[in-house]
Amino acid sequence: MLEKQRQVIKEPAAASYIFGGQIMHMEKELEERLLKNLRAHKVRGGICSDISGCKGDMWNCLECSSFIPDKDQIGYFKEQIKDWEEKGSRFAAFPVMKQNAIRNAELFQKIIDKMESEGNQDGR
Repeated sequence: MLEKQRQVIKEPAAASYIFGGQIMHMEKELEERLLKNLRAHKVRGGICSDISGCKGDMWNCLECSSFIPDKDQIGYFKEQIKDWEEKGSRFAAFPVMKQNAIRNAELFQKIIDKMESEGNQDGR
């Protein structure tokens, strides 16, 4: 209901992420209900709040609005950026592979940017 209300008054919804094992920007009752839901599923780096429409690929998770990243996993996301940037350099002679590596690094960077910008707004 809160999401529908935000849409009606055109208030942007706060991005969700996990910090210290708790989903931030989410009411406690909603968080508890989400984690009991059969559609919720723990994935590498966070939680998928609705796995029913999943395509089963981590790259889809990074772009999906149902993906709630775990702020405790920020080191993992940073490692992935570094790894994909290195792969992009190694595949310089193969444009398609290089572009794919750059895209993957950018997806991980967007997750970090989201968590860091939300953390700054919360005063952390």
